[in-house]
Amino acid sequence: MIPPATSVAVVAGTIPSRTPDPLRLRSQMIVSRRDGRTCSGHLRVRPAIPLLVASVLGIAAAADAADVPPTYAEAQRVASPLPWRTDWWTIFGSPELDALVARGNIDNADIAIIAARLSIARAAVRTISAERLPRVAAIAGVADQSGNLATASGENGRLFELGLRAAWEPDLFGGVSKAARAARLDARAAEATLAGARLAVQAEIAQTYFALRALDGERDVLASAIDRAARALAIVVAQAARGNAAARDVNRRQVELAMLRADLLARDRDRALTRHALALLVGAAAIPDRRAAPGLLTVPTIPAGLPSEMLLRRPDVAAVADAVEAARLRHRAAKTAWFPGFALTGNGGQASPTLGELLSQTAQTFGFNLILSLPIFDGGRTAARVRRAAAEEELAQAQQRDTILRAFRDVEDQLAATGLLAAEEAVAREAADASLRGEQLAARRLGRGSISLLESLDTARADLGAQTRLVRLHHARAIATVGLVRALGGGWRTTSSSPSTLAPAGQ
Repeated sequence: MIPPATSVAVVAGTIPSRTPDPLRLRSQMIVSRRDGRTCSGHLRVRPAIPLLVASVLGIAAAADAADVPPTYAEAQRVASPLPWRTDWWTIFGSPELDALVARGNIDNADIAIIAARLSIARAAVRTISAERLPRVAAIAGVADQSGNLATASGENGRLFELGLRAAWEPDLFGGVSKAARAARLDARAAEATLAGARLAVQAEIAQTYFALRALDGERDVLASAIDRAARALAIVVAQAARGNAAARDVNRRQVELAMLRADLLARDRDRALTRHALALLVGAAAIPDRRAAPGLLTVPTIPAGLPSEMLLRRPDVAAVADAVEAARLRHRAAKTAWFPGFALTGNGGQASPTLGELLSQTAQTFGFNLILSLPIFDGGRTAARVRRAAAEEELAQAQQRDTILRAFRDVEDQLAATGLLAAEEAVAREAADASLRGEQLAARRLGRGSISLLESLDTARADLGAQTRLVRLHHARAIATVGLVRALGGGWRTTSSSPSTLAPAGQ
């Protein structure tokens, strides 16, 4: 379990404002905002002795607390030191995918929603920071007065006023400062959340695009199989006309051809649904129905890097680290509600019982007030707020540990998937090559009448299965590669001429 006195300060690779070394401890003052003072409208005072604020530990402490291994167990499956970029999807070499991701970055509804939340968080920072500044207001009015203090002469009457009124609450106990710093952490976490949402949308667009391309590949395999089945049917029909084949042989070929055509229609249905899902991801009502060119796309190999690098890249880890710090700040801020406070107010201007003398020199007035307050009884409200803030800090720490562990599991899963799928695809390619040669040989023998119909059908079905499996495995590896990019936190770039030296993107 992560100790209460520690916090993870990690940086997502897609967030330019955070660029610490992966293994460097990060010391940072942590603050929070107090809430619910009993002396409403008055400002608080703190003694001259400054409060000591503990600094937080960094990535190394969090990694130890979460029992993080020094490297990935599945990392040996990925050996390529390929340098990476923030526009990671471009290495697949598909202009169509590039255009879809670019459009999704702008028009996706999920990104727009989270971007609006980021704007709200930034506005909250400005709002809370402004509370540390004095407030000045212009006043003008008239009031009916009564009693001995109503007017200078002691008579009842009307008093006209014109001037300025100011109020200032010195943030001596740091309550407002803590609030502002906590709000800045919230805004930074919102930036990380937006980066994570953008990465998730980019990855989902790429994976859906590859699923669409896989269906195109399967459709090409089926179309080729249909063409060969039609030619084989013509041969069998000709043989039956010469009495060299039975009617049942023609029927079997007809059934086989009809089943292949039905499978082709099923792929077309799946393509339509996948294309509609892709249109939703890019924020469009529909996208053009373009079929991929025959052949398999190039699937790159992704460098896994070190666990600390992964923590720096992942936006969700960065966001939860900021959430832990912000929760601790609010816990500290809640405790400041026990301390005394005071308010400074002042006013100056003109005041006169008659409107005609309001601007005369004798009507000038000045005032200054100092109000000291000390909470005595509030029905347990402050104690309850402190307990709630402490529980929220514990919750944030638990969520942080869970996020780190899930991040490592995500990377391990995707490393295993990409490595095993690559090995499986290599075997499937050998099988597909062999089955294609067998099918071509069987087709020639069928034309010569030197092979039985059942053997010819079995060979054609075996080839169809092998070619389809190869297409599926290849695109499954592309989809798993995108999943690994997402698990590692998105794009990154090289820091030197060495392709194996990586740094978080945006630095």
